Amino acid sequence: MIRCERVGWEIEGKTVLDDISLTVGQGEVLGLIGPSGSGKSSLIRIMDLLVTPTSGRLWIDSTEVTAGRVDLVGLRRRMGIVFHRPAVFSGDVRRNVSIGLGLRGIRGDDARLLVEETLEMVGLAGFGPRRASSLSGGELQRVAIARSLVTRPTVLFLDEPTANLDPLSTRVVEDVVRKARSDLGTTIVMATHDLDQGQRLCDRLAVMAAGRLVQVGSPPEIFYRPGTSEVARFVGAGNLVEGTVERMDRGVAFVRTTGGLLAVAVHAPVSGTVTVAIRPEEIVLSRGPAGPAGSPNHLSCRVTGVDTDGPLVRVHLDCGFPLIALVRRLTFVALALEPGQEVSAAFDPNGAHLIARA
Repeated sequence: MIRCERVGWEIEGKTVLDDISLTVGQGEVLGLIGPSGSGKSSLIRIMDLLVTPTSGRLWIDSTEVTAGRVDLVGLRRRMGIVFHRPAVFSGDVRRNVSIGLGLRGIRGDDARLLVEETLEMVGLAGFGPRRASSLSGGELQRVAIARSLVTRPTVLFLDEPTANLDPLSTRVVEDVVRKARSDLGTTIVMATHDLDQGQRLCDRLAVMAAGRLVQVGSPPEIFYRPGTSEVARFVGAGNLVEGTVERMDRGVAFVRTTGGLLAVAVHAPVSGTVTVAIRPEEIVLSRGPAGPAGSPNHLSCRVTGVDTDGPLVRVHLDCGFPLIALVRRLTFVALALEPGQEVSAAFDPNGAHLIARA
């Protein structure tokens, strides 16, 4: 559907995108994630043909856009884009949604039917006569999505579509995205800061940092098998422990660290110095001894700090190296955790991932 080959973009001497090679499949939902300023929005604008790259090649289906002599208007009419701040035009909802149809010469009963079908799809049936300026933020965002979907685009680009919405409105917009994919077969490329949203909606995630593409994979691959320490920190696997592989045994690497021996399940033999990435929610805390001396993944720790993370509690530990465990509030209360307390921490070998060090 879309293919970028070594795409780059410079503006006023600054490199915004550098050597991006990426393919988006027909009917796929691809998520772009990464820190602010990593280039997600810029890449969307290039794929949506709003910006011309300064290097590399870009294809839409079999048409090479960067080759010149291309009907860009015709290609753009197959696309839709929604930004995180919805644009609102004067007049009612029906007029807002039908603008793209008018530009394509679709009017009368045909346009009216498409508008009604699309408003129903986004959960705004009956909203046509309402003044657009009177709607809530979540409703306006759905109007913006309807305005893009009413033309039945082949691909829809979403740039932080729920960044300014409350949790309930976010869920409604996510349902609309699912319907666009299931009912219309729309290919969707979305940039998001919401990592949970990326896991809920996307077939694949592309992680960007400083204008470069650093890892592409399914949500489980990105979140549980990060390719670099940078990616691990961004996706929440922030427990990064340095060590050296001591031995391999039946698909498990035993890593010597300053806090003891750690066992990590691996998919291929590994050796030398490594970083062990452990997700905080994989760590189980308990009172009492940590198990047999030298037992891997059973660590004696001291609580150094506690802070809340929504319905969960983030417990900071000293295990010979710093470690963070994420536990349910009921577990936190039952263990009566507080700074200075001695606890044991354990995790399954499959709950960690090895990152080779260059």
